[in-house]
Amino acid sequence: MVEQYYNIVTDFYEYGWGQSFHFGHWRKGENFQDSLHRHEAYIAEKVGIKADDNVIDVGCGVGGPARHIHRVTGAKITGVTINEYQVHRANNHTKRAGLSDKVKFVQMDFTKLEFPDNTFDRAYSIEATCHATDLADVYREVYRVLKPGGTFGSYEWLTTDKYDPNNAEHRKIIRNIEYGSGLPPMHSFEDVKKAAKEVGFEIIYEHDLALDTEGAQPWYGKLELSYISTTITHWVTWITEQLGIAAKGSVKAHNMLLHAVDGLVEGGRTGTFTPMHLVVFKKPEAAAKPAPAEPVDA
Repeated sequence: MVEQYYNIVTDFYEYGWGQSFHFGHWRKGENFQDSLHRHEAYIAEKVGIKADDNVIDVGCGVGGPARHIHRVTGAKITGVTINEYQVHRANNHTKRAGLSDKVKFVQMDFTKLEFPDNTFDRAYSIEATCHATDLADVYREVYRVLKPGGTFGSYEWLTTDKYDPNNAEHRKIIRNIEYGSGLPPMHSFEDVKKAAKEVGFEIIYEHDLALDTEGAQPWYGKLELSYISTTITHWVTWITEQLGIAAKGSVKAHNMLLHAVDGLVEGGRTGTFTPMHLVVFKKPEAAAKPAPAEPVDA
């Protein structure tokens, strides 16, 4: 489902957002793209990425964050995404930027990474693990491919302490985000802690950047400002799909995105959802292999 979803929505994302498919801690008076770059540099700093590190980007999209993190750190970065079209776009962008010798992208399921154990020094994921039904499925693989002592940072999409599952409006907000973004049920920070413990990670830092509101614009502010442009885009998409120019299913995909916009804005306004709970994990120096996943009864 995720692969098919991104086959259609990737172009919408690039058109409306650029090459970094994520939110950012957006300071007042700051350019939006600059806020995304600062957000990327911040996770690189917290993870401790250095110039001689071999790094994996888990759920890389079209590679905007990987290219920027390479520019600010000098590290070698390999991005993985389940979507073949995104790999094609990411490698083309990287070739045009002249970075193909240091940054590359491959098609891979991040719950079944095809790298040997202990391959990478560092790892990060920016708003991608939300696509996993069970966070332990992702964390287990990242743990396996990290070298002992390696660190992994992730900006997680989570429900917050303000979310009340008995509140119908809260449930609608989260359901709109899930449906519009092609997601399984939303995780909480408790899910993060449980999954980390299950696979052997130590949590060495955690903070929800959405709580840092002093001197900041709402992280969802660009979505609030884009109502007119998204309406125009919707009708242009409908016309071009009717003419056979846009791919079949584009209108349906854009309708899904509009549900996501509604949910994200309301999730931000109510404080029931965050796209930027930063968690940094460490693989112990004396790390054993993580226990295999429990078999699922048929």
